[in-house]
Amino acid sequence: MKIGIIGLGNLGRSLCSGLVRSGVSPEDIIAYNRTASVCESARERFGIDASGDLCRTVASSDVVFLVVKGYVYEELAERIPAGAYDGKTVVSFMAGVAPERLEVLCPGAEIVVAMPTVSIADCTGIIAYTRAPAPVSELLQDLGYSFETSYDGVVKAAAYAACGLGFAAYLLGAYEDAGRSLGFSADDCAKITDMLFSTALKRGDFGKIVSEVATKGGATERGVLHMDETGVPQAVSDAVRLAYEKMS
Repeated sequence: MKIGIIGLGNLGRSLCSGLVRSGVSPEDIIAYNRTASVCESARERFGIDASGDLCRTVASSDVVFLVVKGYVYEELAERIPAGAYDGKTVVSFMAGVAPERLEVLCPGAEIVVAMPTVSIADCTGIIAYTRAPAPVSELLQDLGYSFETSYDGVVKAAAYAACGLGFAAYLLGAYEDAGRSLGFSADDCAKITDMLFSTALKRGDFGKIVSEVATKGGATERGVLHMDETGVPQAVSDAVRLAYEKMS
């Protein structure tokens, strides 16, 4: 199966990396990007065929991943000849472009909409996708934790997971900042934060951890109550909701 990738930005390069790491032969990947230096870098880094020839990328592929902004692909689609997508599968990573619009832009193709996190680069991504043929769903599953859902579910997953990666990093950064405000070194803060959050994730039952650590009248309880009073849980919920509203 030949895999085409349109777009070699951060997410496009992450996809290249993940596909190669998961066992796809670089010889089976062909990519398009309009910038020659980007194509050269991709050829050297991943061993794939990368060029500025859009039509060749589509024609040579069985599955085509769209990894550009929606407005960019609107312009690119005008250059692709009629019938080029017949019998192919198109997997769109383009936020905000509904399946109905993709059917117009990629006539004759089977459409799959998916929203991954950039950690697909090392096959630890989170990917929600609409109904896909078996070979495509297997590709996605090899890139991390993947699951099939509705289009609206894909948008929700993008807000919760794809945007959520940034939210998680923001919260971890805030915790490191709190440590530095107490006088710890940046290295110590990074190590402590990593160990604390990793331990919480491994134990899994977050409510139980809070109840065990936040003893009545203790220092942890005081901090937890402060986060409740200042609306931290609601702020996190609102951040995910606002991201979803922006993407829907």
